[in-house]
Amino acid sequence: MYVEIKIQDTGRGIAPEHFNDIFKRFYREKTAQEDDGLGLGLYIARNIITLQGGYIMVRSTVGEGSCFSVFLPNQKRM
Repeated sequence: MYVEIKIQDTGRGIAPEHFNDIFKRFYREKTAQEDDGLGLGLYIARNIITLQGGYIMVRSTVGEGSCFSVFLPNQKRM
């Protein structure tokens, strides 16, 4: 029913208590305040994916990195 796209990195990782927060507009975790960015990327990505009928999930381990799974409907186009 869905096509899964995985995006994985080897960055600092995300603590489980922040999994829902990272998709909020302008959210920046305290440990990332020194890095460039506005806190919009995951917010925009989630909105685009949702408009397409899909969803996004994250798995992460602090100190090891994160894996984002994007699920988009597998619809045949006419």
